[in-house]
Amino acid sequence: MSGRLPSSGCTTAANGIKPSIAVELDTYWQNSYDAGINAAHIAIDANGDVTHISPVVVPTFAMINATFTVWIDYNLATRTLQVFGSAATLKPANPILVYTLTPTQAAVFDNPFYAGITGSTGGSWESQEILYYSISTTGIIDANGDGKDDRCTVCGNGFVDATGEECDDGNLTSGDGCSATCKREAGITCTGIPSVCSSRCGDGILAGAERCDDGNTAAGDGCSSTCQPETGWVCSAPPAVDTTLVVGVASCAATGSAAGCGVAGAAVARVARRGRGAISGSGSA
Repeated sequence: MSGRLPSSGCTTAANGIKPSIAVELDTYWQNSYDAGINAAHIAIDANGDVTHISPVVVPTFAMINATFTVWIDYNLATRTLQVFGSAATLKPANPILVYTLTPTQAAVFDNPFYAGITGSTGGSWESQEILYYSISTTGIIDANGDGKDDRCTVCGNGFVDATGEECDDGNLTSGDGCSATCKREAGITCTGIPSVCSSRCGDGILAGAERCDDGNTAAGDGCSSTCQPETGWVCSAPPAVDTTLVVGVASCAATGSAAGCGVAGAAVARVARRGRGAISGSGSA
């Protein structure tokens, strides 16, 4: 999120949604709501009202111009809400905030409920970027300590989120640019979510829809700027070996030799010199 959100900084952008519970990650403080607190802080709010229902905690990690991770655990049986936070991605052993909801407040979890992230900047401007978000009814499984649920960060889910992933196109199929192990295949560039993969014309690697690749994107050398054979040229896969026997242009100055591209007329000359056709005239093969 970036820019100015609701004009009033006195709500969590969920004002009027009742019942609702919010964990407030506040980088701004107001005396009327945050008396005695003059730093970025964490608290629990209800029904969109930023009059905190829990104690206010000032974390030891930075919340302004910084990246941090927050874990929120809720126990239905005890109505206990625990907030964990860290500048790292490994969940701490101890929570920084613990609060037990009243039966009325806990009613939000009695029926199917919505969970998500919202923001409010009042009349100010702020850039807020959510790098990762997940929710689970059975707890987060994070064996490698990267702050992400291992069941969500897998190859084939359409997100480049697992350790070692270079792409993720939403499947486990090789040969489409992003391999079955979520690695970019040779000569391929992948961008977007999910990954959209295409060949890189001019890198000297024949891939994707390319029919030639002579290591550049210049036209007029047999392989065009879009890596397609130009008129009057025959291109074979690298390495460049012009052995294709194709009848084409009747004459030419010299055999092309640009990374797999040869002038078709030169191939005609070769056919004639080998006595495999009734083609007459001189060539330069």
